[in-house]
Amino acid sequence: DEALVLTVDNPPDHYVSIQIVDPWLHSVEHVHANGSLNNHQAEANKDGSYTYVIAPRDAGVRNWLHTGGLHDGDFQARWQYLPASAAANAVREVKVVKLADVPALLPDMSKVTPAQRKAQSRQRAEEYARRYLPSS
Repeated sequence: DEALVLTVDNPPDHYVSIQIVDPWLHSVEHVHANGSLNNHQAEANKDGSYTYVIAPRDAGVRNWLHTGGLHDGDFQARWQYLPASAAANAVREVKVVKLADVPALLPDMSKVTPAQRKAQSRQRAEEYARRYLPSS
């Protein structure tokens, strides 16, 4: 019943990605579920940072990362072209919270219904298919 809430900085026009991995660094499902999100898939905070909610159950917010059922593992954060001067403070905050408290803790983050999450997953799978599967 807990979630890890992670807030990272991302300079404008740069790339950041958060990916959930198991203890052996294998990525969890990221085609049909949100095992990873980059700054084009996630919703930015008003100040340009990104807050991600990592939990095994849907937190009901836009930037939820599914752990694939894992209760142990890691996340990997990757930036491209992050200035060296920004690297030391790129991770703003990491905290464990009660899953039920997430919507109140993140009032500005878009809420997502189960139907919207299903549509998001369908769109994600279509985008992966377009990028990686051979065209006929």
